[in-house]
Amino acid sequence: MTGRTARVVAGLLVLGSIGYPAWPQTAAPATGATTPSIGSTPGIGTPGTSTSPSTGASSPAATPPVAAPPPGSPPPVPYTDSEFPAWLRAVRRAEVVTVGAFPITLILTSVAYQGYLYAANDFGPTPQLTTQQQLDILFAGVGVAALVALADFIVGRVTKTSARPVAP
Repeated sequence: MTGRTARVVAGLLVLGSIGYPAWPQTAAPATGATTPSIGSTPGIGTPGTSTSPSTGASSPAATPPVAAPPPGSPPPVPYTDSEFPAWLRAVRRAEVVTVGAFPITLILTSVAYQGYLYAANDFGPTPQLTTQQQLDILFAGVGVAALVALADFIVGRVTKTSARPVAP
């Protein structure tokens, strides 16, 4: 296996091992014990019960399920604009825009670099990327995502200042 293929296979195995416990099980095992499904894992079971790891049988739980808040307690209130300073909201927005733009900028940066290599190689097969080239693509993707966040910040400032009414 090539290095890239090995990384793809390893990534799929990791993602599969993360997602497998939450995947619904449709068939029961041959022993007749029930198979856990979404919302129940071995040892946790349904609320008010516990599952024996050895037999899979449910029994009443020793601890009650988590209770709802007591009646009469105030409901949660959303944050208001006055709770956080404007610069902190701007930093949070920049973070969200950067993280949101990163996957797109990484793909576009990688495609652009691969296209450059393809054209530089007389439109023939391109060699496999080195580790340094992969890091360069990664850092370029992060940089372009940060530029997208900076552009969002500038556009936000310009539209906020131009929306103010002009004094007569």
